[in-house]
Amino acid sequence: MHEVSYFASWIYFVYFLLFYVLIQNSNNRGRQIKNGEIAFLYVYLFAIFRYGIGSDYMGYWNAVAGVSDERTYEFFSGIIMNFVTNVKFPPLLFFIFSTISLFSYRFVINKYSNNRVLSWYFYFTFPALFLQDCSTLRNSAAMACFFMAFAFAENGKMWKCLICIVCAPLFHDSGYISLLILFLPLLKKLNGKLDIIFKLNVIVFIASFFAGAIVERIISSYLGGLQLVDHFLYYVETEASGLKAFQYVFYLINILNLLLYKSLVKMNFTNYIYITLVNVGLCLYNIFSIEPITAIRLCCYFFLFQILIIPSYRDVFVKFLGSKLKSNVFFVVLMFSLQLAMVIRYLYSYNHGGMDTLDIAPYRLWLFHI
Repeated sequence: MHEVSYFASWIYFVYFLLFYVLIQNSNNRGRQIKNGEIAFLYVYLFAIFRYGIGSDYMGYWNAVAGVSDERTYEFFSGIIMNFVTNVKFPPLLFFIFSTISLFSYRFVINKYSNNRVLSWYFYFTFPALFLQDCSTLRNSAAMACFFMAFAFAENGKMWKCLICIVCAPLFHDSGYISLLILFLPLLKKLNGKLDIIFKLNVIVFIASFFAGAIVERIISSYLGGLQLVDHFLYYVETEASGLKAFQYVFYLINILNLLLYKSLVKMNFTNYIYITLVNVGLCLYNIFSIEPITAIRLCCYFFLFQILIIPSYRDVFVKFLGSKLKSNVFFVVLMFSLQLAMVIRYLYSYNHGGMDTLDIAPYRLWLFHI
């Protein structure tokens, strides 16, 4: 194993500068819409030309390259995997899944975000979103179906919503969580009772910590000794413990959403729905936290809606900081710092023997690996 220089993270510095220019030059609606398309293109090009970025990347590459693959896949994912295997062109797999995911996100962002550039920047920089999608191709496609299902449900197009809900688990088993979107009309009926929704969010969030503890106790105390359960607990402790570092960032953002609830809803009334959905994601994380991989995957379905809340945070920052310029700088630097901290943490862990492979940097193009 050779040591990787911290300069291997250069691509993230480049994207920081590119997004900073776009955000600072999105002063009117027309320019913001145009720059939103450019921001989407930045993320899309990163995704479809990447090589080795994502913890499962090489596993998928080898599977469609015919090296070895004994796994069974969900219906739609299996069709895509078989097609790419027959074509014998592995980069096509990442092109297809990235296109499904990112164009679905683009549809929802274009329809519901008050600032498309800020939404794309948050999606790109927040560690558990874009870089997670680069790893979990099938799960990201299921999340895209979930996101689209919300958009259609919000618009009252329930047949299209149902189609998306049916499609989600055909990409990844976790997509069954999309059924919860069917409760969205009930949430919308409470739109005149924002105080009640706020109190319910706080109560359910607090209760989820106790629910998670109860689930963990049942598994460890009453089911302990079973071979399958023992193997599961060993896996959790050895393979997934690093993912728990994300939970504190998740908690912080969710608590900020609740603390700034009235201000955020004042900026954009629909934020009460997004905040509630993000809170549902954190509750699911708490309940399933004994298995961090499953917990984070379920959480991220709902945490996607933070993408739509983020533009309102910029407006809140303007009130505190006094100008859009200062607010933009604060937001861009804050998100970049979070992303860079994660990248440096991975590089440090790899260089000091904490990881066998490095799947977040350096950025390489598949053009040179076929």
